[in-house]
Amino acid sequence: MRGIDDQHEAIGANYLLPNFGPAVAEPVQLHVPAKRYLCATDPGYFGRLSPGSVRSLALQGGAFTPAEASVFQALPFAADAIRVRRWDEAAKVPALETPALEHYRATLLAALRT
Repeated sequence: MRGIDDQHEAIGANYLLPNFGPAVAEPVQLHVPAKRYLCATDPGYFGRLSPGSVRSLALQGGAFTPAEASVFQALPFAADAIRVRRWDEAAKVPALETPALEHYRATLLAALRT
């Protein structure tokens, strides 16, 4: 909304890496490039973006070129990042009531212990 890319993917990945390792952190780090990839390679994907994702896509560089898409697709964790990206868009349901963070506390703590 401020017209800047806050690079939330890097913040999230840096937070996750020490406790969950690269298999969890890298798909989070790559979920913005995954959006750019999907906009370039899936003809219907852009139409499913939330208004916020459309705004941020412009700040993040827009859809990949074919060359950029090829580079992204070859990255380790690219397929996982694409899955995370699709989950990210599917989870954006206006007015959906979700449990408070406390509801997830036991699950999160258990995941940190494994």
